[in-house]
Amino acid sequence: MRNGNASPSVAEENKDKRITHIKHTKMFGIGTQELLVIALIVLLLFGGKKIPELMKGLGKGVKSFKDGMKELDDVAEDKNGSDEVKKE
Repeated sequence: MRNGNASPSVAEENKDKRITHIKHTKMFGIGTQELLVIALIVLLLFGGKKIPELMKGLGKGVKSFKDGMKELDDVAEDKNGSDEVKKE
């Protein structure tokens, strides 16, 4: 900024470009085309009838995992709560 000009310096412009580049990067570098290719390969390997069964099993597994984590949290809360009662 020389002579009161409001224009940004070259370094500031490059910084803005780097920030913009970071904002536009894809998660894991996987784009739409790659996802479609992966979906097609899965469809070819397992067939249309097997995929719903696989997803159902995956959903049950995730639900079981969440229930287990909740159970651990409940046990930890019970243990902490019983310690507080003993202190009083």
